[in-house]
Amino acid sequence: MKTKNAKKTNKQPLTPKQKQISVLLERAMKHHNQGQLTQAENLYNAILEIDENNVDANHLLGVKHIQTRHFEKALHYLKKAIAIQPNNALPHYNLGLAYQHMYACDKAASSYENAIRCKPDHIESILNAGSMYMYLQDRYNAEKKFRRAVHLAPNRLDANNNLGLCLFEQHQNKDARTYFIKAIEIAPNNPEGHNNLASLEQSEGNILEAMEAYKKAITLNPSYYTAINNLAFTHERHLELDKAKKLYEEASTSPEHAVISNTTLATYCWIDNDIAACEKYLETTIDYSTKPYSPKQNKFIVGYSQFLLALIENYKLAPIPYLETDAALAPISIAGDSHSLTYANLTIQIENELYRGAPKLMTGCKAWHLANEAENEYKFQFKKLITKQAENSTLLVSLGEIDCRSDEGILVAFKKSAKNKNLSINFKDSKTLAALTNQIRDLTEQYCKYVSEACATKNIQAYLFNVPAPLKANLDEQALYELQVLIASYNQSLSESATGFKNISIIDLYSVTNDLNGFSSGKYHIDQVHLSPAICGKIFGR
Repeated sequence: MKTKNAKKTNKQPLTPKQKQISVLLERAMKHHNQGQLTQAENLYNAILEIDENNVDANHLLGVKHIQTRHFEKALHYLKKAIAIQPNNALPHYNLGLAYQHMYACDKAASSYENAIRCKPDHIESILNAGSMYMYLQDRYNAEKKFRRAVHLAPNRLDANNNLGLCLFEQHQNKDARTYFIKAIEIAPNNPEGHNNLASLEQSEGNILEAMEAYKKAITLNPSYYTAINNLAFTHERHLELDKAKKLYEEASTSPEHAVISNTTLATYCWIDNDIAACEKYLETTIDYSTKPYSPKQNKFIVGYSQFLLALIENYKLAPIPYLETDAALAPISIAGDSHSLTYANLTIQIENELYRGAPKLMTGCKAWHLANEAENEYKFQFKKLITKQAENSTLLVSLGEIDCRSDEGILVAFKKSAKNKNLSINFKDSKTLAALTNQIRDLTEQYCKYVSEACATKNIQAYLFNVPAPLKANLDEQALYELQVLIASYNQSLSESATGFKNISIIDLYSVTNDLNGFSSGKYHIDQVHLSPAICGKIFGR
């Protein structure tokens, strides 16, 4: 990190004290730039003994403490420098860096904004502010910052990559692709650009193209564990689980990716009925630091690891259903998100035939993904699963719960659409309910249609799980009412939609879990959103 002096504006001759400080500062900066941090710190402190309000010594001592990861000390000196010279962009920028290292992203963003206020074209502050807004999931302000950065430096690699990522997360794939390609044109050997383009290809269901782009990124940097982890996930979409496992194991050797990779490997072990290995992989998720991971990554780690730990505890307390399941039973595929894990290796009875539950994990998949007109990675995986199913077989599909949450899925999309149209929402008003019902009906009809047509290619009978009654979460009265209305409406619409397709039946989780007031008593819940394996005997008659 190169150090810089504040600009000198005083043209008058230096006093002896100022000369002494100037000599010390020059020597300190020389040591600092050469990485001799202890010597630099001693000289900065010597300057402060002469003049405790010297802005350069306070600022650069703060920088030194960032470099040695003494962030609280850095805050002290940087705030002092800012108090002395509030319109200097650099102390604000470095204060942002200190907060960023401390994962205080809101404070970091504020500090970068202060730096930009002092120097509107300070591109490092602009880019870092955008990154903080991304972490805070404020994509509107992130996009503004990254567009400003690209305007100031059209050929800057990180500006194009970051703007592409921001647009990609907002599902603006066409524009995102433009910036990813521009980033690759700027630096063809930059692995991040190929990784980002691969992620976009994957989201659009271009799995083979995604694999090639991930492999390109890994070829350019064999230790690029983000791409290794992503390639593993792509093999999972391709149902090439042995290849996926090998790559996840490789990624797990990286401290920054171990928790994510091990969580996925633990999931595979649960599906394979290897409880000891599942527990071993989950050890890294206990009391792990959430700070290095994005909110999306933390949601995956916490959601899956806590669910798996609950399933293992249930297995130990009530092992009989697992012990009674004949390993020689034909497996029945259960396509779905994490909810499919509930039925792993349990006996399932369908039309007097006995099967062994075999989840086919579609991590993060909503019913909406299959209902959506556009091709995507989940449609690719579902089609791949159908090709591996036997003719005239049976398939269970466990989707829909993620669509019916208060913080994502149907409700969020409905409210966003109403806001964009300047429409008021009142869930006790008939117009609001009619609009919501129509949106849900469109989704369930397209969802059933897609599953039916895909299954018809091999004369497969599909059984769709509906959404169980929810537990009363830590939500206010209005939010609970909205959730109650949403899930009841979704399940009714799903049942009505399914009647139009001969090869689709509904497995009714809702009526079994409903306490008659639209909520679950908790009898069959193992955590806030997942059901206990005890539900299997209830709904499948064993």
